Amino acid sequence: MESERDKAVSWADHVYGLARGWRGLYERMRAARRRSGALRVLLAVPAGAHRVCTGLASRALFAVSHPLICCGNPWLWLRFPGRRVKSVLLGVTGLRSLAEAVAAGEEAGLRPFLAFGTLLGHCREGGFIAYDRDIDLGLVDADGAALGRLKVAMKARGWALKRRQEHLVSFVKPVYRSVTVDLFVFCVCEGEAHCTLAERAGGPRFQYVYPPEVLGKLQPAVFAGKVATWIPERAAEFLSATYGDWPTPRACWHYLRDARNVRLIGADGASDGPTRQRRRERPASAETP
Repeated sequence: MESERDKAVSWADHVYGLARGWRGLYERMRAARRRSGALRVLLAVPAGAHRVCTGLASRALFAVSHPLICCGNPWLWLRFPGRRVKSVLLGVTGLRSLAEAVAAGEEAGLRPFLAFGTLLGHCREGGFIAYDRDIDLGLVDADGAALGRLKVAMKARGWALKRRQEHLVSFVKPVYRSVTVDLFVFCVCEGEAHCTLAERAGGPRFQYVYPPEVLGKLQPAVFAGKVATWIPERAAEFLSATYGDWPTPRACWHYLRDARNVRLIGADGASDGPTRQRRRERPASAETP
């Protein structure tokens, strides 16, 4: 018998299939607007309809996946916070997205493993963290050619490149951009394993640093009892290095201020020591870079 989650996923596919048609029309309209300024007023209404369609689809998906909540308050889905809608979308479509990302990585000759918030959810809660909004995977010493093959494999599955940094590649579904798959590239060199990131292009860079043996070996695992994937053999040490007392959920956690193994680096690659920058606190869903 089909479970409620499977029904919600099938329903979501139907809704986003309709939204995909709007998306194609929207992209063609954007191209036409670039070519002719006279079409801007004419095309403003259908362009706005695309935004309305995808926005309502997200909230309707919340209504389907949380029927008891919406029965108690039918208008909740209209004013539901956007961040939490993203969490609902991850809860409904996340397993399929994770399976596609792992399959694409293996097709490219890589072994994507669970990292950061997704690994924390797997080890602590047996699935995604309640308010997480993306999927975190890691790659060890992936070169440019392998990442190129990964991009092709993800594109064949309907994913588009969202962001590319030195050690980060992010993919998103063009139809619903709320669920992001982030692949972090860890380099093992000079007696440590590290991943270099930046908050924005041209912004300050920082690194997550681990003992090299933490990422030395990977072992197979099954995420949420459904998706075959990989995790570090010493997953507990990986989580302790970043989160400290990771088995205990925290009300607020920030990926720069609270991470135990983060360090700022200068433009020349020299370490500037641990970060002391002030950042706005995020809820427990932000237990992920």
